Amino acid sequence: MATRLHVDQGSLQCVEKDDWAIAFAVIENHYFINEGFMCQGQLLEKQSIDKIRHIPTIVVQGDMMLSVL
Repeated sequence: MATRLHVDQGSLQCVEKDDWAIAFAVIENHYFINEGFMCQGQLLEKQSIDKIRHIPTIVVQGDMMLSVL
């Protein structure tokens, strides 16, 4: 399920199921435990930045950074 700010009611039904919640938590924790499968400083490496430097970008940070349905 994709992350979105506006949720349709049909999507909420799956969240109420224990199996779905457990599966989501396992996947999310797998990424947290493995530090997102990134090396220290990987997001700021020059070679990574140079790949996207040409794309106009606005960085937004807030309480919606993690997963929402």
